[in-house]
Amino acid sequence: MKYSSVTQVVEGSRTGKNQVEYKTVGQTEITSTNSPQTVTLTPNESGSYRIRANFSDARDEQGATDLQIWATGDNPVFWGDGEKDRLEIKLDKTTFKPGETATALIQSPYPEGELYFAVVKDKPLYQQITKVKGGAPQIKFQVTPEMLPNAAVQAVLVRQGKPLNQLEPGSLDNLTRIGFAPLKVHLDDKFLKTQVTPVQGSLEPGAEQTVQLQLKDNQGNPTKGQFTVMVVNEAVLQLSGYRPPNLVDTVYAEQPISTRFSDNRKNVVTEQQGLAVPKGWGYGGGFSAGAANTRIRTNFQALAYYNGSVLTDDTGKAQISFKLPDDLTTWRVMVIATDGNLRFGNSEATFVTTKPLVTNAILPQFARPGDKFQAGLSVTNNTGNTGSLTIQGEVGGTVKFALNNPTSTTLQTQTEAVTRAYRFPMEASRVGEGKVRFTTQLNRTTADAFEVPLEIKPLEITEQVIETGVTTNQTKIPLNIDKNTFPDAGGLDIQLASTLIPEIKVPAQQVWEMMTYLLQNLRRVS
Repeated sequence: MKYSSVTQVVEGSRTGKNQVEYKTVGQTEITSTNSPQTVTLTPNESGSYRIRANFSDARDEQGATDLQIWATGDNPVFWGDGEKDRLEIKLDKTTFKPGETATALIQSPYPEGELYFAVVKDKPLYQQITKVKGGAPQIKFQVTPEMLPNAAVQAVLVRQGKPLNQLEPGSLDNLTRIGFAPLKVHLDDKFLKTQVTPVQGSLEPGAEQTVQLQLKDNQGNPTKGQFTVMVVNEAVLQLSGYRPPNLVDTVYAEQPISTRFSDNRKNVVTEQQGLAVPKGWGYGGGFSAGAANTRIRTNFQALAYYNGSVLTDDTGKAQISFKLPDDLTTWRVMVIATDGNLRFGNSEATFVTTKPLVTNAILPQFARPGDKFQAGLSVTNNTGNTGSLTIQGEVGGTVKFALNNPTSTTLQTQTEAVTRAYRFPMEASRVGEGKVRFTTQLNRTTADAFEVPLEIKPLEITEQVIETGVTTNQTKIPLNIDKNTFPDAGGLDIQLASTLIPEIKVPAQQVWEMMTYLLQNLRRVS
């Protein structure tokens, strides 16, 4: 079995698909008898194999059956595109007995690697670190009684071999993979055989009965032990269906097993980030070549055009025209058509809005008064040229820069044909809407700019104070205000009443509704 990957391209969208190819590497014919027959087939290299059996004169596959196996070895194997960080572990059996030797096959995606292998329950019961080669290394370990009734096999494989800068771009997407597989152990040896034989099959009430007991192990050998004997009225047992519990299942109940790894190698970038694909949501575009007359993009609505009724002419033709928003993205045109006779049709197409220099806002969804945060923009240079990049930022409303100039800032830097982020310290001054504008210019020839709002939400106020007393003309209620309280947050709301009744109006309303409900039910009963 050979796994391979193909890519389907539809309107610029790429979708990876896996496929399996079968190649016969060995075959033989055998005549069946009353007893099972043995066939010897030797795999020529490591990988996945399908053993398939069918009648020699069969004209179709209705009588065929097959079994998949895995062969170990040092040659590279492509196991298919599974989960990015998952390492597949295949055991040679579904269940094992204590004392047996288990074999685990590791479906390695790397030609060379360092493997940490362990069998765990509440702690590691077996572990080793070894160097492995090829796409199907194997690990052998002995199954011990500690692994009853279940354990887990785990493996961490770290890629080794050639330096990353010598690899073909796109041939490696991570440096480590983690695998986890269940390990079940037979409980047959934990069962004893008991035999209970009443001497008299029938006797008078009040007569004496004798019951013979026999205890043996799973192999039928007599063994020493202890019995708990209960003789209970069956009629009573039938009322509840009670039976003594199976202590093997109780004592050796399967345990849930989980592990946690802390490893940052999966976050290592294995190849340089490429240019941004001109698709997806974002802020981009611009028309002028210089920053002085660069158009500020402010319209970022998602719906570029909608018309519920576009009529065609007699030949079935029609056309529409509309102005696009300022988004840098892929737009999809979708149409539904009908001829008025309950016949319908659907169609769609895509197009892209983009330009050489792209700037996207990097802002929080909202902020609170007094919040300090890092915000700014990402710049994608699609021109293919390097050079001097000038960034000018302006803020207004309820947002300011936490620098010398609270309303504007300028950054002069060198850039390459990549995507980079630039952040500046900002501060939310008060509740309201702030404005954030950034203008970028590359080599004084290519520019882009955007302006977006940033909402500053009020702080939630939950504190309440209730004072009661008696006065004839005036009263004083002291307020303790923390010195670190933000001056533009919250406020003071005073409510006066001659009694405490306003404070219990909600409970009183609930009591009244309950009384009404009870009275209505009493009338219905009477």
